[in-house]
Amino acid sequence: MQRLPHPTTYLQINILGEAVDLQWLPQRLLDDCLGRCVVDEQEIQLRSDLRALQCLDTLIHEIMHYISHRCDIKLSEHQVQILGMAWAQIFQANPELVGFIAERCEEEDERRIRKIRHTTAAQ
Repeated sequence: MQRLPHPTTYLQINILGEAVDLQWLPQRLLDDCLGRCVVDEQEIQLRSDLRALQCLDTLIHEIMHYISHRCDIKLSEHQVQILGMAWAQIFQANPELVGFIAERCEEEDERRIRKIRHTTAAQ
């Protein structure tokens, strides 16, 4: 059963099979940080005043925290910071990469649908 998003959720994303709410909140609610990962509540909170690359960097940073916690890999804050910054810069420098990823995901979805249809038809 899919979890319903929190009322303040802007977007819900899937991380490791879990529905995670993305919330953009005013700076006053984030205690002088750019973002926060609340794993137990399946939320990632970002400051609403972040722009462009800073927003992408912070989002990836918080996703890394989520993955680190859920997979128990104990990434340090420094490691998470470097990974967030590096992935944000990769996406900025290679905008066609996002399209490439979307195309591969679409192909995989189509393959999965064909497989389901084939299995259903065989029954």
